[in-house]
Amino acid sequence: MIRRPPRSTPLYSSAASDVYKRQFLDKAWQADARSLLLLDTARLGKLLMENFGRKSVGCELFQTIYLDDAPSVFDQLCRAGVAVRLLDNKAGLRFGLPMHESDDWGRLESALNNCLRQSIERDFVAGQLPETTKLLQQEVMCGTE
Repeated sequence: MIRRPPRSTPLYSSAASDVYKRQFLDKAWQADARSLLLLDTARLGKLLMENFGRKSVGCELFQTIYLDDAPSVFDQLCRAGVAVRLLDNKAGLRFGLPMHESDDWGRLESALNNCLRQSIERDFVAGQLPETTKLLQQEVMCGTE
């Protein structure tokens, strides 16, 4: 038999409710939280741009990037423990903002670097190097670097 709490028992924690009420009234905390959110949003956008060479779109909490090989990148990121959403049309990925100053940022950065490296290796084997890689190879061959 399942015991149910009496009807007078609140469905939420009064301690949590008190925290939310204090945060709602604390304008300085809200300003600090908003600043951190904007910094983390910029950080995620920069990270995606550095690794995919494309600008992401979205809001403060989520960024979407459109990729030709989105399903492949999705699989690689999932195997690395990164929670990311493959769009329904399979044309892009939606990234949620990692927790501020947590291991999630490091895991995301590492996974994205691995995806980039694997993508370059795959293109190299297929003979389809990205234009920036071809230019870099030419500079090295010509001794300009």
